[in-house]
Formats: sequence, structure tokens, C-alpha cells
Amino acid sequence: MDKAALRIRRVTFSWRAVFVMYALVLTTATHWPRLDLGPSGPNDKLIHLFAFGLMPLLLWRSRWIARLGLVFLISLLWATLDEYSQSIEMLHRWATWQDLLANVLGITTMSLWIWAMRPVGGVGNRMRLALHNYIIEEIFSQWRAWAVLAGVFVACAVPLIALWPMLTPTGITGPFYLALIIWIFTTFLIWSGIRRAYYQSVLKHRDCFSCSESCADLFYDDFGRSRCANCGCDVHLAYWLESASPRLAVFLRLAIIPVVTSIVMLIAGFMLIAATALAYDKLISLGYGSPALPRLVRIIGTEKALMQAVDLAGLFMVFALATRHYRTKLARFYDQPYRCRKCGHDLRGTPTSAGAGRCGECGQHFARSPELAGAGYIEQ
Repeated sequence: MDKAALRIRRVTFSWRAVFVMYALVLTTATHWPRLDLGPSGPNDKLIHLFAFGLMPLLLWRSRWIARLGLVFLISLLWATLDEYSQSIEMLHRWATWQDLLANVLGITTMSLWIWAMRPVGGVGNRMRLALHNYIIEEIFSQWRAWAVLAGVFVACAVPLIALWPMLTPTGITGPFYLALIIWIFTTFLIWSGIRRAYYQSVLKHRDCFSCSESCADLFYDDFGRSRCANCGCDVHLAYWLESASPRLAVFLRLAIIPVVTSIVMLIAGFMLIAATALAYDKLISLGYGSPALPRLVRIIGTEKALMQAVDLAGLFMVFALATRHYRTKLARFYDQPYRCRKCGHDLRGTPTSAGAGRCGECGQHFARSPELAGAGYIEQ
């Protein structure tokens, strides 16, 4: 087995192992006999939303299935069978369409986010994204990264479990969500530190994205091209140049349309829900009985826990669409030729050595891309 194949096996092993363990834990939890959080406990529809939302992410990162659409369909089938099997009499559980809908919303939301975060744009932007994807794969190929996530989760969960018997039924929800927020925030801070350290290491050693061996000592031609000495794949200096971030004015110009669009979508969605709820109340005040009310109106008026999951899923879906829109516009920024992304200076007359150089105005590193070398394309 060549080194590139060995790396793929290494970076997917942890994701596959975590996926299998998570699937076993989730299936056990959803089929635990007589399990009931009660009406005063945490919103079980939100738990279903997040729990089944992780399924397509782990399955996608495992690389067992290459097509996102197939990952989505398999996750839906899994959620349907999981919910239906809870009606087995010996489990003393019950299958409900509300739980299934929460499962579907979680799967749909995560699948939309996976689509939103997939590579977009041309050569320049995809080179930049290749570096970030490589770093994520390498970090999570190490068990210590998963141990950190699990350790922070346990540290947040243990106090909650210890205090659980002393909490009143009406006082459980607050500490539960507080522990969840602390876990997410702490995990984000730790992840940012790990990623930054690894980012600098990869830039320094110029890891080959195919076999992870260093390409720092290779010879590069006038367009920054070379070939990995270990696996033989084509490499380019642009892979290891830290990209310049857009200036504030550029960032605002790129973000304005996605932000405004998402705000309009959110306002329209919540106005529709509010209008439907008001219609429900009005029909009740006029004396119309429940059988005469439209099914959707009765759901919005009575299924409060489910509607919270619907609202949250809708919010995340709108953010996913806005993120995709913004990333597409950002890709055009990184794909632009000739000009420095930091200051806008024309780089066509700037001298380079082995395909790399510095902007004469601001000092930003740049490299010429081999795919568009004839057109003078510049990657930073």
C-alpha cells in the first residue's frame, strides 16, 4: 500500500471508529426501556435534533460514502427505522411522528451545512481550502483531539449529573442548557488553539497533502511547481502560503447581501409562524372546534416543544444558506488574478523567485499558480 493510501486509511480510521461508537450509543439511548424525560425535563425534540444531526456529519467524514445525497438518504432511513423500532412492545417505548420530524430536521440541517462548507470557487480558492481541510483531517486523525472533546464534555456533564437528584423538575432545564453552552464555548476555544498551532507547523514543514511528508527541501520551478519525493504527487508553493484576510471594507461588501438576505428570510419565516399561531387563537376564540382546524395550525398551537426544534432548525438552515452565499462570493475574492488581496497592488510586474514573491507595497506573500500560469494568475 502506497503512502497516500496509508494516510487516507489513517485519517479515516478515527472518524469511522467514532461513527460506529456513536451509532451504538445513540441506538442504545433511543431504545432504553421505559426511558422518559418527563414534561418538565429538557426539550427532547431538541435532543433528537442535535443527536441525529451528528449522524450525517460522522458518516460523511468517515468517507465510507462519497456522495452527500446518499449520506442524506441513508441517515433518513436510519432515523425512520430507529423511531419505528421503538414501538416494540417489550421496550415500553413509543414511536411518534414528532420525534421522527425532529430527527429529519437535524439530518437535513447538518446535510445542508455540509453542502454549504464544501469547496467552492476556482483554483486559487480551492488551494486555500485544501490546506484547511488537510489540517482538520490531521488533527482528528489523532485520538488526543477526540480525548479533548470527550474530556471537556465529561467535565461539564459530571457536575450536572451530580446535582441532578437535588434539582426540582422545573429547575432541570436551565442547568442542562448552561452545561451545553459551556461545553460548546470551551471546545471552541481549545479547538482554535490546537488548529492555530497545527496551522503554523504545516506552513513551516510544508506537509504533502497526500502523504503528510515534508516538502520543505524540494526544488521549485519558476511557477512554484514541484513533485513530492515520497509519493510523487504534484505540489505547489501556494498550498503553504498563509492567505491574506479580506480588509474590513471588502469583508463588509462581501457579507452585506448574504446577511440582508438571511435576515429577510428569518423575518418572513417567523412572521408566517406568528400569523398561523394568531389564526389558531382567533379560530379558538370564535368557537371553532379542534377537528375543524387545519392540521398545521393545530400543530403550531399545541406542539410547543416541536416548534422550538422547527424554529432552531430553520434558523440554522438560513445561516447555512447565507454561509454558502458568502463563501461563494469570498471564493471570487481569492480567485482574482494579478492584484494583491491585502492592498490591491498590481503584481504582474513584481519579481518572483521559484514562483513566490512579496508585494512591493505591503509585503504580502504570493505565488503564481501553475494551472493559469499562462494568464499570469497569482495565488496568495
